[in-house]
Amino acid sequence: MYREDYAQAGYFVLPERHKNAFLTCLTAVPSILPLLASFTATKQADDRILPLSASAILGLGLLFYVTRQMMARSNVAARQLLKATLAYLLLQMLLLTIAKG
Repeated sequence: MYREDYAQAGYFVLPERHKNAFLTCLTAVPSILPLLASFTATKQADDRILPLSASAILGLGLLFYVTRQMMARSNVAARQLLKATLAYLLLQMLLLTIAKG
């Protein structure tokens, strides 16, 4: 989102070649792995089905914003993904804290 600003200051944060593939891996992989982990854990734990299902729903919501960012590749979609990521992390920590107690 701020690549041009960083480039003017002398910082190169993203590779110029194969930029789209790099960004796809950088956003998709870390978003898919927690979702897969929650689906795997849901199949194994019967007593924690509600928190794990809620975690899977949160992961699907985050995956929606990741997919939209990968398709649109706009600053608006990137900002919305940032907000969705912050909300996901906050809600996930809250969910884990409530499920623990």
